[in-house]
Amino acid sequence: MPGPVTRQQAKQAADMAENPDFTRLLRYFEEQRRLQDEQRRQEEEQQCQEEQKCRQEEEQ
Repeated sequence: MPGPVTRQQAKQAADMAENPDFTRLLRYFEEQRRLQDEQRRQEEEQQCQEEQKCRQEEEQ
């Protein structure tokens, strides 16, 4: 477990937050995570539909 944030770490974080490249990178990673979540959700939905289809065929 990391300890309390030092003054230097706080300054580094503030400097990075003001850096346009850093904020652009952060947005990029957030967007990638969002896209991955969306893709995972669609795959789960598709799998669920296929399982329902299989169940319906078995019942007939």
